[in-house]
Amino acid sequence: MMMKPTLSFDRSRELFEGLQQSRNPHAADSLTRASEAPEIDPQQYLEARIYKVFVKEDMEDSLLGLNAEAELYLIGVALDNISSDPLSFKVDTFRISSSDPSDDDTPESRPDRLLQFGSTGWSFYRSPNGKLPTYLDLNMVLFESDEDLRETGQIMKDLATNEELKGMKNSAIAMLKSASTATWAGFASNMALQVVGLIGKYLVLNQDDVISHLQASHSTAFGDIGNRDFKFSDHNAGWWYGMRQVENA
Repeated sequence: MMMKPTLSFDRSRELFEGLQQSRNPHAADSLTRASEAPEIDPQQYLEARIYKVFVKEDMEDSLLGLNAEAELYLIGVALDNISSDPLSFKVDTFRISSSDPSDDDTPESRPDRLLQFGSTGWSFYRSPNGKLPTYLDLNMVLFESDEDLRETGQIMKDLATNEELKGMKNSAIAMLKSASTATWAGFASNMALQVVGLIGKYLVLNQDDVISHLQASHSTAFGDIGNRDFKFSDHNAGWWYGMRQVENA
């Protein structure tokens, strides 16, 4: 099962795929420059973090119905082009409570519908020490659960031994060894959607349970990788996420 994003920020993937298909003689040089990794302190690494997710009022009404509380899964999936195991993921559980209607549908006025993760955020990707990826595909998905939430520690243990997911990891490792950045960009995008679908299947979730799904591709070609913050929203939710170069403790 492959999930469909409700929101995409995919200019980096589109750039690499466009350059790969171009017959322009300068395309190869452009691909090389876009794939050059910036230098980073050997004691630093890059983290991708979600800082806030805001569930909008119309979506809250649909989620809660007559219930006082809605149970949610947050899933993060990342694929980079530098790690020995380029595929990483994380799953967590959250709840939102019913609230009084308001004309001001903003995170500041409706904290009851805001998932907050503190100043350090909800980290779901970490690069190897001393390295920055030149291409990074991120998927962030908020699911509604119709069943009781499972314990996150057990979820991660079960997924770590899932044979289908192991096969996806092996495919990603093999592809990265031989693929150009342009080829990897398309592969990573499709692979991430398959991984989200597999995790959803394990959690007995489907496309109808998706509240919001943001797929974002980042690259050094646009200066998208480093200490950067991003904000996007669709009709159901708003996302605040970013990347930080972190000193290794």
